[in-house]
Amino acid sequence: MSAIGRVSRRVVAGLVALSVLTQAPSARACMICDQDKVAATYDFAVVSAAAARHHRMLFGAVEGPVKPDDPALARRLRSALGRVRGVDAGTVRVSLAPAAISLAWNPVRTTETELLAAVRAALRPAKLGLRPIDSPPLPAPQRALRRTSGRRV
Repeated sequence: MSAIGRVSRRVVAGLVALSVLTQAPSARACMICDQDKVAATYDFAVVSAAAARHHRMLFGAVEGPVKPDDPALARRLRSALGRVRGVDAGTVRVSLAPAAISLAWNPVRTTETELLAAVRAALRPAKLGLRPIDSPPLPAPQRALRRTSGRRV
């Protein structure tokens, strides 16, 4: 192989490495990763009940040092988030792998800005942060259909 061929390979390899390194710090969370976090904390019963009551859902990525095998941390997070003003009782869901939370909340009792600030404050003692994830659309409340002799009523 000629000296020019060796130099060309090195230049190409260097440019590829430089491209990867310069893009990595600015990389944002991918939608697949966010979908995994939503799926890990999605509870159809909670989402359906929130929709029926015209409440909202918060799905979020937990950022910071989370050990996937720390059930005590999961309990502490559920307890702390359950005490946040506006959060519907019993709706907090926590996943440590992937690190995520979800909860239903009442927009009459608090604003989204106040809720996010309170959730972040509840996570702070554990040295954790929150990145809200755009939530999937809530299902429309369904009316039960009755059948009478083969006809819908």
